[in-house]
Amino acid sequence: AILPAAPAVVASLERIVRLIRKQLPETKIVVMDLLPRHKSGKSPPLLWDQTNPYYEGVRKVNQLLSEFTAASDDIYPLDCGRVFMANNEQQLHAELLPDALHPSALGAMPLAECIAGGVDRALQDT
Repeated sequence: AILPAAPAVVASLERIVRLIRKQLPETKIVVMDLLPRHKSGKSPPLLWDQTNPYYEGVRKVNQLLSEFTAASDDIYPLDCGRVFMANNEQQLHAELLPDALHPSALGAMPLAECIAGGVDRALQDT
């Protein structure tokens, strides 16, 4: 049940960011959205819509994360979820998320590239 926990998840992240800022005020912070997921063991197609039990919760957490990062000039948002989407962002790419949660070896590379790109953008912004 991600949806009811969404505000607490983001509040916890905000506390972590405050702690980092207190100890390392010049540190660049990249905040990555939650990745899409589905029930483990579900057979493809892994739909990314209201029929997916995680859809609304992940979207809510990501919306709150977006609001949090938009309110700060020194926190950099990162959305790597699109890497795992197929069919016009209507389902999860089963080859990249074979258990509907964890990236496969095939999915690890685009995720790593997305994260590296987000870190690079943050480091270039001085």
